[in-house]
Amino acid sequence: MDDAKFERMIDELWKLFKETDKRFKDLEKRFKKTDKRFKETDEKFRQTDRNLSRLERLFTGQWGKLMEALFEAGITKLFQERGIEVWNVAQRVRSELDGKGMEIDLHFSLNIRNFIYMVQLHA
Repeated sequence: MDDAKFERMIDELWKLFKETDKRFKDLEKRFKKTDKRFKETDEKFRQTDRNLSRLERLFTGQWGKLMEALFEAGITKLFQERGIEVWNVAQRVRSELDGKGMEIDLHFSLNIRNFIYMVQLHA
């Protein structure tokens, strides 16, 4: 192999090394951008989870209480219009039997023709 051919091979190898180095640097930049996007996406997911948790608490807590209050007023009036005496109304009564718990959203004690009835409503 003559010196000129050897020099061309060395030049060609350096060009390939430089091109490979440039590609690695470009790839590293893209990895950094991707990593940044993953972190941003992760934070967006966390924020979405927090928002959903807040909405769930609002829906199951405040919304449920509003519906119970509206339903209680309406059904009490409905019973009374039909001549049924409402003795007692209790909200969110909790009970446990054989280790199994339950919550009764509305509990009515009614007097119908001198018979006492217990009515329980669950959402």
